[in-house]
Amino acid sequence: MLLEDAAHAVEIGNGATLRTIDTTGNAVIEFFNAPRSTIRVKTGGTLASLSTDLRSEVIYLRAGSDDVRITIEKGAVVEGAAGEVIRSTNAATGALLDNAGTIRRSSAGGDRLIHLFEASVLNRAGGLMQNNDADDAVVELENGGTLTNFGTIQNLGSGLAFEGDLTDTVTEAAVIAQNLAVVGFGVRAEFQEAGPIFLRMQGRRSEDTTEHLGSFGLSFTF
Repeated sequence: MLLEDAAHAVEIGNGATLRTIDTTGNAVIEFFNAPRSTIRVKTGGTLASLSTDLRSEVIYLRAGSDDVRITIEKGAVVEGAAGEVIRSTNAATGALLDNAGTIRRSSAGGDRLIHLFEASVLNRAGGLMQNNDADDAVVELENGGTLTNFGTIQNLGSGLAFEGDLTDTVTEAAVIAQNLAVVGFGVRAEFQEAGPIFLRMQGRRSEDTTEHLGSFGLSFTF
């Protein structure tokens, strides 16, 4: 489904399923030049790609689709078999992903689960973001962005749960990750240009907060 040249509102209702088995690299829902569009998957709704093609996304924000809001309600499911489940290009920035449901990979391998540019990602209490890959993260943010987690972000493979790979055009960014008590959880943030970087990470079990202030080359695994 390609939506273009205007702001669009898409809603997957309770009990509704939108699914594709496309093998030509198309997304289930694709926005092109559609700024300020919204997509909401409501409780009981399912949005899925069964395609094994790595080019097949579930939600794809193409050029000009800035400031798109994606809302996944509690009890809703967004899943993909191979490609990035939620993806934007670097010409579609400012997305807000608000998840209280489940965003997951339906099979082992594939790609990053969520890959966005200059975006804000909120995983609410009870929300699950789950990948199953040895090489790719659950969430990757580029060119700056914010991750706020009160739920579970988990990689069932040996890959990272979160990766921030910020380019040298970014001089500061904030990453907030809370309640990340997942065995084998890894976080890596790489900054190629000096600037004030603040990261706060809090463990569910200890309730302790560790704060680090630095400029580049920060690496955390716990």
